[in-house]
Amino acid sequence: MELAMDSNTYSYDVTQYESFPYKQTHPNHLYTLGSLFGLKPKPYATARILELGCASGGNLIPMACGAPENECVGIDLSIKQIEEGRQVVQSLGLKNIDLRHQSILDFHASEGQFDYIICHGIYSWVDEPIRNKIMQICRENLAEQGIVFMSYNTLPGWNMVKSIRDMMKYHVQSFNTPQEKATQARSILKFILAGIKDQKTPYSNFLESEINLLSKQSDNYLLHDHLEDVNHALYFYEFVEHAKQNRLNYLSDTEISHMFPANLPAGISQEISKITDIVRLGQYMDFVRNQRFRQTLLCHESIVLNRNLQTDQIMDFHLKFEGVVEGDENALSVDEAPLSFKNNLITLTVKNHFSKIAMWLLSQQKKPIFYGDFISLLLRETKIQDRNKIQHMLNQELNLMRLALGGIITLSCEPLHYALKPPTTLRSTPLVQHQLLRSSLVTNQRHEVVRLNTVEKVLLKLCNGTHSPQHIGRAFAEKLIAEKVPLLKEDGSIVQEKEEIYRRSEYISKEILNLFAGNALLLDA
Repeated sequence: MELAMDSNTYSYDVTQYESFPYKQTHPNHLYTLGSLFGLKPKPYATARILELGCASGGNLIPMACGAPENECVGIDLSIKQIEEGRQVVQSLGLKNIDLRHQSILDFHASEGQFDYIICHGIYSWVDEPIRNKIMQICRENLAEQGIVFMSYNTLPGWNMVKSIRDMMKYHVQSFNTPQEKATQARSILKFILAGIKDQKTPYSNFLESEINLLSKQSDNYLLHDHLEDVNHALYFYEFVEHAKQNRLNYLSDTEISHMFPANLPAGISQEISKITDIVRLGQYMDFVRNQRFRQTLLCHESIVLNRNLQTDQIMDFHLKFEGVVEGDENALSVDEAPLSFKNNLITLTVKNHFSKIAMWLLSQQKKPIFYGDFISLLLRETKIQDRNKIQHMLNQELNLMRLALGGIITLSCEPLHYALKPPTTLRSTPLVQHQLLRSSLVTNQRHEVVRLNTVEKVLLKLCNGTHSPQHIGRAFAEKLIAEKVPLLKEDGSIVQEKEEIYRRSEYISKEILNLFAGNALLLDA
């Protein structure tokens, strides 16, 4: 993060911003979206990646770990966070990442071209000269087929949130230290919440919802996302205009379902779908949804984009079901018995036998399955032995691309390398093993944060390539005893007897290992 400094103290050195991986920023995801809309971006494995405002590298370091042949550069104005990130880089022996204590204003075209430029949580929190410099960097340092990721606060949704920010800033203006400001901000929120508890107006309902949400956030979130001097929210079309001034073009949102007007309620979607300009369409959709935050991808204006997506494009991707299933497996064998597959945007209800089987099988996949492999699965599981017929039914009748636009299916270009069940040799990544030494938060193979309890941490430390699922139970018990980590009985009491600890560790380890596999923490054998 980069903000103006007053005197010699930088706010992100005083109160560090939590540095996490953000799945939506990962180059594999950006590559997928770019490919969908007609770009030919460089694959993540050999890409050059720049992150502006990288903090301590929580987002960028996993990208370097996952592809040792790529090159990652991160800059941040907080020397403390850069030093912290460099220690991790050194401990892991990474040679393909450079974390720099550097201002965005000091980054120049001579730094070279990058295939992916990531700027998450910066644009709305810096003043105009730095916002202009960010766009300049994206114009000058983005490779020809490169992709920019940028997030920012948007109107009209931020208008209502702004009143809470103004309330907190007004109350904390006479306090000096970050801790005092955070404490007093929470104090005024509690005061307001008590004052509106008996009101049932739209405004009081909104305040109550927002205050309850903020009460769950950390102090550094309050300080940096709400109490910093700069918090520049703007309309989507204004952001795109700023990009166009720098010869950059709107590529897509990070979630394509947010771009598709047919996901809105029927009466609205029919009218709004008549708008042919994609930026105007996006702006009207923001008005309808009261949008308050956006994650936008940009590319060079010279790129000719494909906005006319075809159903057959689905064949190039891996597919992952992201909704919920309403109904049970018994409906598969009953003619015309419906099965519903839904998310928060759309509901697909199917009665057709093939469509039910196809969607059910897709919903059971624990990680993305390549389209061609999905057809092979359907050849085995149905009586249809004609590959072309299955392809037609998937693309034209079921219309998997429409489901991807509705968010029920997510697309990816690359397979994910993690075990679906505990492999013969239990192994997590070196990054996870390093993170376990200092935190309960680790980064999985889906570029997500996973929070562990104390018992889980003990077991995951043992997943270092030296144990099998059959023999890890005893080592797990010995480690629990040595580190004095308690095991709890069903009634909440602590297991005291060593024999009982050994016995329980055997079956507990199996349960937790399956949990690790589901959370993409174990590598393929």
